[in-house]
Amino acid sequence: MIFLGALVALALPTLEAGGHRRSVHRSVNVHRDVHVNRDVHVHRNVNTYRDVDINIDRHRHVVRPGFGAGVAVGTVAGIAIGAAVAAPPRGYVPVYYGGVSYAYYGGAYYQPASTGYVVVEPPPGAIVPTLPPGSTATTVNGQTYFVYNGKTYYRPVLVNGATGYQVVQF
Repeated sequence: MIFLGALVALALPTLEAGGHRRSVHRSVNVHRDVHVNRDVHVHRNVNTYRDVDINIDRHRHVVRPGFGAGVAVGTVAGIAIGAAVAAPPRGYVPVYYGGVSYAYYGGAYYQPASTGYVVVEPPPGAIVPTLPPGSTATTVNGQTYFVYNGKTYYRPVLVNGATGYQVVQF
C-alpha cells in the first residue's frame, strides 16, 4: 500500500472594494491511497487419464474395441460385421447403391454412422471396380462368379466399357 498525502495551505492576499486587504486561506488535503495487488495465483493441477486401446488388423483397419460387441454375426476381410471404425482404410473406393453410400476396401463395406463408420454385409446389387484379394472363380448354372470369403459372390458386369463386379445373393 502506498500513501501519498499532503496538506497545502495557501495564504493569498486580495483587495476588497475600498482598498482593504483580506486574506484568503485555502487548505487542500490531497490523499492518494493506491493499492496494487500483485498476488498472482496460477493453479495448474491437471489430471488427465487417457485409456486408449486401438487394435489394428493386418489390413490396416482401425477398430475401436467395445463397439459392435454382441452384434457381430460374421466377418468380412478379417473384420467383424457390426464393428465400428473411426474411418475406412486409406485407398477405399466410394460405392453408391440404393441411395446409400458405402466405402469399399478389400472386400469390406463401411457405412457412415454417427461415430465414424460401421462394417456392414456386402449390399446385394452393389458394383465394385475390383475383386477382393483372395477371390476365386466358380461356375454356377453356367455363369462365372467370383466367391470371396466363402459366402460373398460377385458377377462380372460391364460398366461404362470397364469390367466391374456386382454383389449377388443366392
